[in-house]
Amino acid sequence: MRGPLKPLLATVALLAALALLLVWMGRKSDSGDSLMLYCAVVMKAPMTTIATNFQRDEGIPVSIQYGGSGTLLSSIRVSKVGDLYIAADSSYTDLAAQYWILSDAATVATLRPVIVVPHGNPKGIRGIEDLLKPGIKVALGNPDAASIGKQTEILMKHLEKWAPLDRAVKDHGVFKPTVNEVANDVKLGTVNAGIVWDATANLYPELDGIPIAGTEHFTRHVTVGLLKFSKHPESARRFIAYLTDPGKGQKTVADAGLTPIAGEADQ
Repeated sequence: MRGPLKPLLATVALLAALALLLVWMGRKSDSGDSLMLYCAVVMKAPMTTIATNFQRDEGIPVSIQYGGSGTLLSSIRVSKVGDLYIAADSSYTDLAAQYWILSDAATVATLRPVIVVPHGNPKGIRGIEDLLKPGIKVALGNPDAASIGKQTEILMKHLEKWAPLDRAVKDHGVFKPTVNEVANDVKLGTVNAGIVWDATANLYPELDGIPIAGTEHFTRHVTVGLLKFSKHPESARRFIAYLTDPGKGQKTVADAGLTPIAGEADQ
């Protein structure tokens, strides 16, 4: 081929190749780039394993930021960066949906609050009334930062125990930003007792969980949702499907001591 047509066709071929390359890179970006997941700390034990298994099976790495559900939601609203949000109870994903930053939420597991004490229960704590006794130091989650704190406040108000418990903690106890920090304070002996999720208590062999009377039907749902500004929505949906699959993510959730609910829609 001779004349001016040859360089023109070469240019067209080059542009076509570049277009195909851009399409391929776009597909690769959505399926292969790291997902950013904001995760309630109560899910830390299973999530580390699930993220590793998901990368092995799907080829998509997951970067995880742990924290209290309320603190994470505040970060998401400010940054508007990330792909997925896992909250320790659905009230936070409900809020995220109201803020128009989340969709496609699904239930991952169920939780109940329990009193947690050192193994052997040296102070003989059996219920909420015992937490109000002189000399008993209690740790609670901060209602403004942690799901366990918010739900403890709701539960105690229902039981008409919030005012005296709040006063006792402010006088000689402590509020903590995450559920694990409440459990760690009890483990270290900084306090005599705390209120945590049952799944958190299961992770600490040094601690005993004590059921709270009146909480038989006070069950909360751990939920996962897709952030609307996700740059990798299809990969994020694949992660949600993996997390709610009975033979994959849900098995790991159960192995970590949580009660799984495979794929139940939460919104």
